[in-house]
Amino acid sequence: MSIEKLREQLGAESVTMMRPDEVKEETGYVIGGVPPFPHRDGILVVADKSLFEFSKIWAAAGASNAIMAMQPSLLRDLLGIKIVDVGE
Repeated sequence: MSIEKLREQLGAESVTMMRPDEVKEETGYVIGGVPPFPHRDGILVVADKSLFEFSKIWAAAGASNAIMAMQPSLLRDLLGIKIVDVGE
């Protein structure tokens, strides 16, 4: 993933990777277990457009040893995620 491409597509002044403790504080989940939902209001969920090339994806489900299957269209249609092109 290109941080610079993400910054440009979000129209942000800057974008940085969060430290593990920041991720836990912001989402309530540890790295490796952060699901695409539910999140507190104000957390923007972003997905690369390449995700939608698949009929089924596997996402973290709240713990580093838990996953869930879903259709990418569910993320787009129900969660209102921001789709970006940040693949390298």
